Amino acid sequence: MNPITICPSTLAEGYDSYSPIAIKHLFDGRQVSPFLDYTPIDDDNNPADQEEFLHNQERISLSGVQPKYSMIVRNGKLALTQKDEQGHYILKPKLSDFRNRIYSSANENLTMQIASQVFGIETAANGLCFFKGGIGLYHQAVRCQTRRLKTQKRRFRIARRTDYAKWRQELQI
Repeated sequence: MNPITICPSTLAEGYDSYSPIAIKHLFDGRQVSPFLDYTPIDDDNNPADQEEFLHNQERISLSGVQPKYSMIVRNGKLALTQKDEQGHYILKPKLSDFRNRIYSSANENLTMQIASQVFGIETAANGLCFFKGGIGLYHQAVRCQTRRLKTQKRRFRIARRTDYAKWRQELQI
């Protein structure tokens, strides 16, 4: 694996791990490694890790195309939640059925950073993390911020209804 030279979250140059800004926003000021203690999910040489991911996926229910896994910070590293633990992070591995899938998480992270840093759109704190040995390089951990995201979703629904009402009025439906 190539050494890290930019922050895996903010994409700021000159960092070999998460930058201080990323640590503050993503991990509430706690130092956390961007390297996971797991082999890639699709690595058939480690059935124990695959089994752990399989059981973890049963404890999280989020819509979308790709599988998602519930994680917490344990001993300075992101770790899968165990039974009866409440996760604070979502691990979203690369997509499996799309062309250029190896870049899917990097693309999502870049898109989130552009939305936040360039356009000032409020996004969930997010960053890339890496499996053992750098295999399956691009993965993303998104910090769960349920309250704020529910508020945003409510605002979006209200805005959509308002737009729909205007559209209906303009078309005289």
